[in-house]
Amino acid sequence: MWDRSIVMCLNLITRNLGYYSQGRYSEAKPLCVQALDICERQLGVNHPNTVTVREGLAYLHNRFSSNQE
Repeated sequence: MWDRSIVMCLNLITRNLGYYSQGRYSEAKPLCVQALDICERQLGVNHPNTVTVREGLAYLHNRFSSNQE
């Protein structure tokens, strides 16, 4: 059975993808930050899923920054 926090992380990522696909970057970024925090605490900083979330957050940061210009 999955830990409740991992399920919450997956739900945040799903919502994040929805916001991102709609161009709602400012709403997607906080969800990604929260998901990253959960993944780091529950899976560890070097777990492949944590790394994927971290990379997604970096991409969102770059994308959001370029849209602000």
